[in-house]
Amino acid sequence: MGLSRFLPVIGTCVLTAHAVFAQQPTAAPSPSTPAQPAAAATQPAPAQSAPPSAGPVTTLENPTSATPAEAADPGAGDPAPAPSATAQPPPTAATSETAAPALPVAAPKPPPAPVRQIRKYAIAGEIGWNSLAGLGVNGTYNVIPQLSLDAGAGLCMVGYKLGVRLRGNVLESEWTPVIGVGYLFGSGTAGETTRTEIEDEEIEFRLFHSHYVQGVVGMNYTGTEGFAFMVTAGYAWLLRENFQLVSGPEDKASSIKPMVHGGVVLATSFGWAF
Repeated sequence: MGLSRFLPVIGTCVLTAHAVFAQQPTAAPSPSTPAQPAAAATQPAPAQSAPPSAGPVTTLENPTSATPAEAADPGAGDPAPAPSATAQPPPTAATSETAAPALPVAAPKPPPAPVRQIRKYAIAGEIGWNSLAGLGVNGTYNVIPQLSLDAGAGLCMVGYKLGVRLRGNVLESEWTPVIGVGYLFGSGTAGETTRTEIEDEEIEFRLFHSHYVQGVVGMNYTGTEGFAFMVTAGYAWLLRENFQLVSGPEDKASSIKPMVHGGVVLATSFGWAF
């Protein structure tokens, strides 16, 4: 009778100890050690209902022990936080520094226009022999930089004189060689007799309208500041006889004919281009 009184208490203690050891979790494996397949957990035996006199069953919990790596670094075992959808990307070198404004690039200047294209007109005083004007004034119109039209009016040995000439300019620069072909006209004495004395002998002659063709070469300068200069040399050919001796020795008249029959051309002019 005395032993049977303690049997229920002994059975309750055995069942409680069995349940505690069956529910205790195993230690988590170390991160450096590969996970081993977990052994099949032993199903705890169904708990026996304790006699009414038995006290409440107390369950003991054993927290999981930490690994040495987790003990050294408490945050080592925590998973990395997921990046936020609204997080801004880190600034790059191009966006972190303010770009310097681009400096405007000056367009290359176009080459200057030829001076005879800018200054298409010129007027000049001329002095020359068998030239456009003789002693007079010349005018020039530069059709294009390579081609000019000259005209002159003045006085010469055959009376009033007019001349026109087409002139080619070899270069477009201020200084250029030129070549030209022109036509000259002299008024003569309009049928009037002219009397002159040569070596104490008097002769009378008439000069008719005189027509010449002129060919010249030379140099022309037309400056960007406006100054114009030209010198020419060449020859003028008489197209039709223009001299008639009225009275006097023929040999004395031969000294006059060369002065009215054309020949060598020499001329120079100075003026202004605009």
